[in-house]
Amino acid sequence: MLVDQATNHYLTPLDMKHLNITAAFLLLMAWLALCSYSYMYRRIVVTLFAPENTVSFRYTTRRAEFNMREEVSWKTGERKYATIEAHFNRYRQCHPTTADTVLYRTFRKDAWQFWNWFAFFTHPRYKLPYIDPATVPQSPRTIPPGICPEEG
Repeated sequence: MLVDQATNHYLTPLDMKHLNITAAFLLLMAWLALCSYSYMYRRIVVTLFAPENTVSFRYTTRRAEFNMREEVSWKTGERKYATIEAHFNRYRQCHPTTADTVLYRTFRKDAWQFWNWFAFFTHPRYKLPYIDPATVPQSPRTIPPGICPEEG
């Protein structure tokens, strides 16, 4: 039998059960803290609670001359927004006479997604103007691949 040092009383089996449940809960919290940056944590928790990983981040110009989806790195689970910027800059270099030079995001900033609030104010993807995907014409060709005509 164990004795509670604070009260000098013996611990009953029910007290021991509560201690075991508390210890198991603390171990679970410690495990979550330790693996917070691990692959499994990102795959489980981020997929369940961050719709950022389930939403298709699509970018387009008003006339859909440039249309691209942000890819996800399967090794890190992170998105590659820099790829979008690089392809769009290359598109503008290869098509200097086009009037379609503004890049739009086709996904909304949902205010109820409080876990994305920080990204809404800091990530460059959310600084792009929004365009309703229904108003963008369907383009028979999308850029990339072969951003420049001589490449495609």
